[in-house]
Amino acid sequence: MSSKDARREEAERKREERDRLIEEEEERVEQEKLKKEQEEFNSWKALMSVEETGISVQAESALDSEIDQKFLSFIERRKTVMLEDLACEFKMVTKEVVAKIEQLEESG
Repeated sequence: MSSKDARREEAERKREERDRLIEEEEERVEQEKLKKEQEEFNSWKALMSVEETGISVQAESALDSEIDQKFLSFIERRKTVMLEDLACEFKMVTKEVVAKIEQLEESG
């Protein structure tokens, strides 16, 4: 082996070692970043609490039925109703009002 080859191999080994060290450092930095993000998440999570839960399917069904009845009563009282007025009264989008009317017509 010539001294030129030996120097080339030495330079290659040094480059590989440098690349390995850089890669290890990048991984260490990434791990620290993930750890900090997790710690921040946990600190925010500790500040939050669930005070209410959703309603049951049965209660939701009763609520829908009540809303449907109010919806129909509003229309019956007014005889003629602008879709926008109905949407405003029930805090809905006009498309939702149209869908609700179609659903009520289908159900009788």
